[in-house]
Amino acid sequence: MALEQVFKCRKTLDKLRSGPLGGLLDGFCKTLLQQGFAESTIRKHLANVSHLDAYLGGQRHSEAEPLSTSIIGEFFRDYP
Repeated sequence: MALEQVFKCRKTLDKLRSGPLGGLLDGFCKTLLQQGFAESTIRKHLANVSHLDAYLGGQRHSEAEPLSTSIIGEFFRDYP
């Protein structure tokens, strides 16, 4: 999978895949790799997405609830 091309640590891989967005991150990573982004840049992008993912998991947003601009707005308001 694409995440294994960028991350080697099992703990990091497990964390990336554990949240509500976890099922999407391999595809996101694959797209970034295909577009020629450097691995260091991909790691930064995925670290930023993981903050949103942790927020969504902590807020217990339902996977059935679509990600909306209001939820993203809440994240930016609440994110330290």
